[in-house]
Amino acid sequence: SKGPVTVLIPLKTAELYDPQSGTLDSLDNMPNDRAFHSATALPDGRVLVVGGFGNVAGNLTTLASALVVDLDQQDDIYSVQTTGIKQRVYHTATLLESRGVVVIAGGCSGLGCGVNGVTNGGGNNPTDALREIDVFDVESSKMTSTGVLLSRGRAMHTASALRDGRVLF
Repeated sequence: SKGPVTVLIPLKTAELYDPQSGTLDSLDNMPNDRAFHSATALPDGRVLVVGGFGNVAGNLTTLASALVVDLDQQDDIYSVQTTGIKQRVYHTATLLESRGVVVIAGGCSGLGCGVNGVTNGGGNNPTDALREIDVFDVESSKMTSTGVLLSRGRAMHTASALRDGRVLF
């Protein structure tokens, strides 16, 4: 017999939990369905959502897009201007508050990542772990590719913001 079947269903909703009141509110107006994306709280109260799997024209694909959600005005969700960023899923998005940026790194660009394993980024397989680093500027709300590469591809990894303004992968 074959092993278990994994079903991936990206959602077009988000939920906001308030631990003080113990309530959960639904945000039903997300413009794209997503799964395995990142969501990073920004210093001004907005949330940056990057990448993930999405349903595009009926096909499951890895997204090369980002959006910003203003939780104070739930109807204020807008796409981020992106320049040369990679499709990615299973990546990290680390806020460097002192520098006013979010560093988006690693992940995978294909649907097989995490299902068939992750390589070190050295092969030509589109599901290899990515080495690319993108940066989101909090003030301008623009995301760009840095051209900087990690020494090895990483996916399903962690990243930590250090006090000196660098990121440890």
